[in-house]
Amino acid sequence: MDLQRSSTMRCSPTLILLGTVAVLGGFPLGYFTAIVSGAMLIIREQFHLNDQWQQLTVSTTVASAAVFSLVGGWLNHKIGRRKVILNSCLFYIIGSIVTSVANGKEVLIFGRFIHGIAIGLSSCTIPVYLAECVPTNVRGRMLILFPVLITFGQWIACISAASFSYMQDKNSSWRIMYSVGGIPVLFQLMSLPFMPESPRWLISKGRKEEAFKVLKSIYGESDHGIAMAQINVESITETSRTTDPSSENKGFALLKMMKKRTTRKALIVGCALQMFQQLSAINVVMYYSASIIRMGGVRNETTAMWMSAVTSTANFLGTVLGAYLIERLGRRLLVFLSLTGVIFGLLLMGTGFHLISIHAMPGKFVESNRPATDHCIQFNCDDCSYDPNCGFCFNSAAYHPQLTGTCVSISKNGSEILSTEYALYGRCSKKVNNQNFKSSYNAPNVQFDYGFCTTRYSWIPILAMTSFLCFFSIGYF
Repeated sequence: MDLQRSSTMRCSPTLILLGTVAVLGGFPLGYFTAIVSGAMLIIREQFHLNDQWQQLTVSTTVASAAVFSLVGGWLNHKIGRRKVILNSCLFYIIGSIVTSVANGKEVLIFGRFIHGIAIGLSSCTIPVYLAECVPTNVRGRMLILFPVLITFGQWIACISAASFSYMQDKNSSWRIMYSVGGIPVLFQLMSLPFMPESPRWLISKGRKEEAFKVLKSIYGESDHGIAMAQINVESITETSRTTDPSSENKGFALLKMMKKRTTRKALIVGCALQMFQQLSAINVVMYYSASIIRMGGVRNETTAMWMSAVTSTANFLGTVLGAYLIERLGRRLLVFLSLTGVIFGLLLMGTGFHLISIHAMPGKFVESNRPATDHCIQFNCDDCSYDPNCGFCFNSAAYHPQLTGTCVSISKNGSEILSTEYALYGRCSKKVNNQNFKSSYNAPNVQFDYGFCTTRYSWIPILAMTSFLCFFSIGYF
């Protein structure tokens, strides 16, 4: 494989199949990481999730993926790349079923944990499988398509969430969001039996004849294809002999790399770049994009989801642009451009939420039947939006609406939350008589904000996220 030099070789059916199916593995990886962004707006209302449970729902997948990406490396060596990809498909499907039928937050989190297993296994296996199977003249393009499909999956997830949010039955809408992500996985699962195993893994297990047949099916049955297959078998055999952790090559590969100056420098730079990318808050922005937009002052859930889809579009287009520019501008310049844009996006987002905070409406209005024990009354709108037991009520039609606001407890019976759309008492409580005004509240022209504050600065976090995701994805490679 490493000796492939022909740029005119035709793609064989085997190469097309394995390339297509393997690259498609990026789609569910992106879909199931991003779908929680939109679904969370509905799930947190249905299961009454506080901040800790929301964080656990999201972080469980990330933690599971981190652990099983390490396990995946060991499994790749033991059972082969194709079987690991197959198992990841099964975990994707099982996770979709569990999350779709979840009747409580514990079951939902368990389903998210299973999705994390699938994400961890596929993310550490598919790039390796492609690199070991695909000839060098098309390998770069194939490997670039994998992250493009990841961001495409994230984009489709946001569009799906916004589309299904129109359903009247909210209990079914978020379940469908999770279940449809398993459809492309079924196609991948049905195609895997026709895909070859990695020739490098076969040779490492002493199965040279099988590896030769795989390489011949990839390069073609022509004289040139057979010759290339034989050359690659010899090349891989020699490489495996020098890198195989057998009796004469015992020791930790990482320690050996750290002892050599050239490999040590490359390893540190590569790991540092990956670390800085992950520490830039990409997971927070991607997983909570709809929630961040809602916190920025967008009242309607569906609107927040569509705005999240807009930011995800920037993420996808940025990845496509990065794939186009990487060989034209070079990786160093692209990384510098990406990090600069990420810093700008984060600063802009922080500025936006700071403006929202300092211009939040004060809670000075006194409800006529306010209980003295309500702890919410001490908050302004910004503080009120962060307390899961409180909502902010004000008169949106008043000449000075900021003078009509107050933070009150949401509708509940003891510790059980009844509704986040109404206050427990006062103007924004649910109307119980036939007063002559068109409102479901106990007073006309009032508005009840839960989890956000109405503000004129909503556009800043949206612009910041769009900028952040676009620049981050440009340097994703």
